[in-house]
Amino acid sequence: MRTRGGVRWAAWMLLLVGLIYLENNLSSHVFTPARVEVIRILATQAAISIRNAQTHARLERLVQERTAALAQAKAVAELAQ
Repeated sequence: MRTRGGVRWAAWMLLLVGLIYLENNLSSHVFTPARVEVIRILATQAAISIRNAQTHARLERLVQERTAALAQAKAVAELAQ
């Protein structure tokens, strides 16, 4: 796509978790369909990795919360004996 500011061609791709914006000031038609496909594949893999990291962090927090709750319940049960 032609843009203002002297940028000859620009390409962008929306991810589930962000946006990739590439531009080229030197030549036109650098974003061939094959290159756009490679960018799409890499962007998809990046989005999957980011989502996996977010899921892992959320599950880690849940494990820590559950572990703390079990430790507290154990302490209460030991005091009751």
